[in-house]
Amino acid sequence: MDTNEESSLYLRYKTSAVFIRKYLSDELVDLYEFRIKDKAPEDVLKKKYLCEISELSDASEISLEDIISYGLYIALSAEPLNQAISSYLAKKRNYKKNWYRPIQEELKGQITPGNPESLRHYAEGVQIAKRYEKKNIDIEECMAETAKIIDEWKKNRTAYLTDFFFCPDKPDYSVARAFLYDITCESLLILQNQFNGSLEGFNMKVPSDFTTKPLSSYRTADIEAKPSITPNKEVVLSSKYTYQDEDDGTNVMDMRYTPLLPADFTVDMEMTEEQLVKKLNNFNIGVNVRELDTMDQAIVTQLFSMISGENIGEPFISCDFRDFVQKVGRRETRPRKSTYDDIASRLQRLKYLGYSYTEYNKETGDIKTQSSIGFINSINIDREQNILTFSPSAEWKNSYITNSYIQIEAESYTRISSYQTRAILMLLQQERLACYSRGMNETTLTIKFFRTHMKLIKVPNSVFIKELTKHLDTLIAEGVVVETYELVHRNTSVRISFKELTKTEIIAYGYSETHQLEDNNNLQ
Repeated sequence: MDTNEESSLYLRYKTSAVFIRKYLSDELVDLYEFRIKDKAPEDVLKKKYLCEISELSDASEISLEDIISYGLYIALSAEPLNQAISSYLAKKRNYKKNWYRPIQEELKGQITPGNPESLRHYAEGVQIAKRYEKKNIDIEECMAETAKIIDEWKKNRTAYLTDFFFCPDKPDYSVARAFLYDITCESLLILQNQFNGSLEGFNMKVPSDFTTKPLSSYRTADIEAKPSITPNKEVVLSSKYTYQDEDDGTNVMDMRYTPLLPADFTVDMEMTEEQLVKKLNNFNIGVNVRELDTMDQAIVTQLFSMISGENIGEPFISCDFRDFVQKVGRRETRPRKSTYDDIASRLQRLKYLGYSYTEYNKETGDIKTQSSIGFINSINIDREQNILTFSPSAEWKNSYITNSYIQIEAESYTRISSYQTRAILMLLQQERLACYSRGMNETTLTIKFFRTHMKLIKVPNSVFIKELTKHLDTLIAEGVVVETYELVHRNTSVRISFKELTKTEIIAYGYSETHQLEDNNNLQ
């Protein structure tokens, strides 16, 4: 592998390591601080393992993030995440067997010449210590109790290698490798369970179409659509949403929904619109179509966030359906069946829904730009096996490749429970990042801007402002994106001061070189 390519790949793992570190157990972090850092095992890690990485070969110091990123680099360069987890769990099992064998031999009295007799020496030490407390310790009983603790450790699939009772007595190289296995396995599991199986899972991402165009409504409502027949005899229900942008230019969002029709539903190209409507009604298919709402946007955000550099070339992406519902339905700690059914229905609908966008020249009225917006090509939900599988649309893949999406730290996103507030959050995150790129942290947005994006054009101004400020107050209370705001220009605009990007955000959003990463202890 080319040195520059290797360096770039490793730095990608280093970025993820900064965020994985936040999810590590206190036990592992404390072990690192007291048993590994600045001690002989760290020296072993550096000279035997981390030196393989050009970025670390000449480093005077290493950090916990360096160890995490090295472990991920080695594990995921060899095999996919699920297989890597299985491999490292197997490594830990073998390690446990090897460490447990002398204990078992000692208990059975089958002591080999190399057996350190750890149980007996420990029990004798306890006996000596307790003598000063005028307590009598039975050596054999103490050995049996200690062996029981070790046996439980061996059987515990998730127990760390470094939890081994006699780990402090092991050679430095053994402690170093055990810690490396523990850190790597834990990091892989965090990727799987917390980061959607992706090195990029520390961020939530939504296609820019949802923040630059009024795709989702802040009210759940049905709109009357116009039915038509395509040249390949598909029935399409369409509805146009015309709006003025901030420069008074005319824009049109054309929603197109292709309903799933029964096998015996046939059409004639000569049918009038009235005849088509009548036939649809005969099959209990209405021409009203529910608009995308902010819950749909939350679903899209969860789906799109699953796209990553690891799977962008794959035709299908899969995840645990129960976990997906749990993450979308944040307001329910234990989602009800109705929630599962609702989200499953919304997922299925995304397959048949698409938009086209047209922007017109303000002076001439000519078409300025046109684009199409698709979501997913296919969706399959196996409720028995609890597996959700989908195929991203070409538009989504292109959005990912061209970085045409808005991202925010997952920790900040999941702090907000309201779907409407989440949508406002992503809209303002776009403005916040735009301001940051210009060296600013403040902007003024018109009420018209919010009305257009929220699709609440007809709501009375006093009612609209009350709703908008409620969302802004929530963001401030949760410490997400917005620092302060005030209504200006006789309540026609909102002046917003954004929270400054933290050091971790600067890293997460790609505004700094990854090699400038600091120790996570110093990141705020």
